[in-house]
Amino acid sequence: MKALPAYMVTLALVLGAALALATPPELKVLRLDFVVIREHKNQQGQLVREVMERTRFIAPDGRYRTHTEPAEKMTYPVQIVDPRRDVSILLNPSQNVAIRTWQARSKRMLEAEQQDTKRQGDPLGPRIMQGLDCNAFRVSHPNGRTTEFAYCRDPVSGAKFQGSFFARLPDGSNWREELQRVTRDYTVDKTLFEIPAHFRIIDQ
Repeated sequence: MKALPAYMVTLALVLGAALALATPPELKVLRLDFVVIREHKNQQGQLVREVMERTRFIAPDGRYRTHTEPAEKMTYPVQIVDPRRDVSILLNPSQNVAIRTWQARSKRMLEAEQQDTKRQGDPLGPRIMQGLDCNAFRVSHPNGRTTEFAYCRDPVSGAKFQGSFFARLPDGSNWREELQRVTRDYTVDKTLFEIPAHFRIIDQ
């Protein structure tokens, strides 16, 4: 068998390296699809109902990214959270702007709020959502707001997440978020959890 000329071997190596660089590295994540229903009163006192779709991608290392559609209903329709670095990022794709918040200072406030929730929260018992075991709670706030939420755990990936949320405000408006579909081993580009290079970053 005749050996390939040296220039052809070199060309093959160069093309292979270029192809590897051109192909974005992939990542298997847990994909969660939600429906969000918001009911509120407009300036005329009429009850308005808005329906949105929300998709959350949870990486094996705990990072997650949330998309809300239609995007025009929110100033920052994309959120990225990295618990390892204790940072939250809001993206506005229409203006190429990223708001990056380092949460170290607010972590103690969050922990205090969670402790307060444990004191006031009423367990609503276990629930099954899209085949997952979840636990639900109700919290009554001093301002008259009532919230109900359920936390779920995926037995395959071990990921923990909020599977449902319901809030009723004193003025009669409410916000509901319900899990509709769970997709495991969903393939995404690894850069999904990063700020795009052309975005302007504002640190808070």
